[in-house]
Amino acid sequence: MKKGLSVLMLLLCGLLLLTGCGDADEKTITLPVGKGGEKVTLTASESIPEQFPKSIPIAKDAEVQSAISTKEAIIVMYDVRTDFKEIMKLYKDYYKSSGYTDLNETIIEDSYTGSGLLNGSKLLVTISTPNPDATSVVLTYQNKE
Repeated sequence: MKKGLSVLMLLLCGLLLLTGCGDADEKTITLPVGKGGEKVTLTASESIPEQFPKSIPIAKDAEVQSAISTKEAIIVMYDVRTDFKEIMKLYKDYYKSSGYTDLNETIIEDSYTGSGLLNGSKLLVTISTPNPDATSVVLTYQNKE
């Protein structure tokens, strides 16, 4: 569990580093992890990675802000003009229709966080409304270990 959290934190830190590294469509950085010389390679782009599961829905009007991937996880961040409640329903329905288990959901005003397991892989969905004209979605998909 601690390793998973460490990797997730590295992903987020790496995203911040990668977003300012030039104009290339895809950027890669390798960071050390722990004392054993392990390394994690982060790849960031403004398009959805090929290895992201096609079954996970992405809103039709999505404007991908960034996507980062490692061997263990993929994070896709996008904004939409679609209403918060409609986007939340999209993912709640997806969890139920796809057979996800161990579902956890939290809704606080215009903020939704949901997570679930499917065949050993985890999907975390975070939806928020940073301003009245946009809904932001962050999808974190962790491959089974």
